[in-house]
Amino acid sequence: MNKISIKQAVAMSGLSENYIRKAIKKGDIQTTKELIGSTKVEKNWLDADQFNSWREAASQHSKREDGRNKFVVYMNADEVAELEQLTNTMPFLATLVRANKKAE
Repeated sequence: MNKISIKQAVAMSGLSENYIRKAIKKGDIQTTKELIGSTKVEKNWLDADQFNSWREAASQHSKREDGRNKFVVYMNADEVAELEQLTNTMPFLATLVRANKKAE
């Protein structure tokens, strides 16, 4: 078994440490715990192959039914106007929705 630490998993995947720890807590990723030296402190080790399989399977599932990702972009009023102008002049497949638009 090729073992990697959580920090190594973070570095190779680009995922956050919290995200990986939550997946471990949910049981999505299996770990083995080993004592560090002669202390009572345990360190989690992940099986690299199992972690990579989990990553591939997790990346294929989207929370949206249509398979697209949802992005939130924070902009000031000038940036919103510029983006709206750009989307009106070129084909854009996604729908832009202003989350905080006030009712008129």
